[in-house]
Amino acid sequence: MFRSTARGAVMTALAAAALAAPAMTATATTDPGQHQIVPVHSGKCLDVLGANPGDDTNIVQSTCDGRVSQRFSAKSAGNDTWLILSEATLKCFQATPAGQEGGDVVQRTCDGSPVQRWRVEGEAAHGYQVVSGLTGLCLEVAYASPEDGAEVRQYPCHGQANQRFSFDGVPA
Repeated sequence: MFRSTARGAVMTALAAAALAAPAMTATATTDPGQHQIVPVHSGKCLDVLGANPGDDTNIVQSTCDGRVSQRFSAKSAGNDTWLILSEATLKCFQATPAGQEGGDVVQRTCDGSPVQRWRVEGEAAHGYQVVSGLTGLCLEVAYASPEDGAEVRQYPCHGQANQRFSFDGVPA
């Protein structure tokens, strides 16, 4: 369950745009459905590695430069969980292998399975934790690396900055 109005607003906006993007007006300065997901520890952006459209392509962090492979939206999956979709590929975040600590987060064709469902917890001021709806493990940048290309994985939640993310609206 969302415990923050701001967090609920972010995810509601993400979901609303994913479902109703054609209804948006041309005067909007930010598309409420497209966001860069920024790890607090590095200030970089999550990115689909090489903008590769294939299944099992890793999600990594890289310097934010506005490319479409750094834009994500969300779709409600029920029970306060969300599918996180790449705007470049329309594929979903999925931890592999399913349920394994340290498993890489990749993109896969969206099927709504439990391994693709994520909860968003915490407060905007400190960064949100993105938690697997299946395992309860948190999304994190591996080893708190500040480097481009650092892999994103699921790992036991500890609340450090490499497990906290901001959802920054993408200018229209």
